[in-house]
Amino acid sequence: SRFSRDVGPYVRVDGIVVANNWTDLTSGTLRHPIDLNELGGPPGTGVGNIAPDVVMTNTSVDGMLSTLAAGDGSCKDWSDPMATNVVIGVSAFSTDEWTEGGVESSDAASTSAVCGGTADLYCFEQ
Repeated sequence: SRFSRDVGPYVRVDGIVVANNWTDLTSGTLRHPIDLNELGGPPGTGVGNIAPDVVMTNTSVDGMLSTLAAGDGSCKDWSDPMATNVVIGVSAFSTDEWTEGGVESSDAASTSAVCGGTADLYCFEQ
């Protein structure tokens, strides 16, 4: 919701183009993965139940709020470490999983809550 539509390019902090414009950014495939932190280094190592490449997004492929987590994919607006749902992306991917790689939920037997952990946020700009 914070980006201007069809104004680009979108670039990583090292100047590498991620997408040429909004349509490119929301097409499901990036030109390059967003696999750098704000200082130009590798993503963090993850703390708690979070893998190194996991990024908290709550954003669907089309740039809107994700619907994967039944209305709350943001650890209750990024304020509750005990929340059960968060929509994640994977920074190593340039496919649609870069932004909507899945839902972590403490209610599911195969996943664990990540809201109490520490994960990266994406850092790129127009």
